Amino acid sequence: MKRVVNYNLEAATDHTFSYLGKYLLIELLPVGWWTCLLWSWSGPATAIVGIGIHVISLAVLFPGALLMSRLSMRVARRRTWDLQPWRGWVAAVLAVAIEWTYLLNSNLERDAPQFLQDAVGAFGATLIHFAGVLVLASTAAQITAWLLPPSSRR
Repeated sequence: MKRVVNYNLEAATDHTFSYLGKYLLIELLPVGWWTCLLWSWSGPATAIVGIGIHVISLAVLFPGALLMSRLSMRVARRRTWDLQPWRGWVAAVLAVAIEWTYLLNSNLERDAPQFLQDAVGAFGATLIHFAGVLVLASTAAQITAWLLPPSSRR
């Protein structure tokens, strides 16, 4: 990643792709674990569905991650991820940890809010609900990574 001189949309997009690439790599660990766990039950279909959902989640996270990068580069210029690349890794690890903690704490059985089910149906409400969880986890992780104090190394 190149050193940011001006903080325009290109630099924010660079930060976003850096974060999402790291997120993709780290998220493959629990997806692979889930696939291995369910392989005997459903075979390769689980792997195909898991990887498909994972790729779709990147598309869901892109707009929010771009907005967070753009805003954070304006507010905290000295903490950009090209100057301190560990921030992207911290955000990606936190996002995956928050998502899977939510999913594994028996929240898979939790229904989407009733008003959402009335508006778009039960299946659509569940998709929107879990997309919201992904976006919330990603945004919280990025905010945390940007708020960490700068490293003392130069």
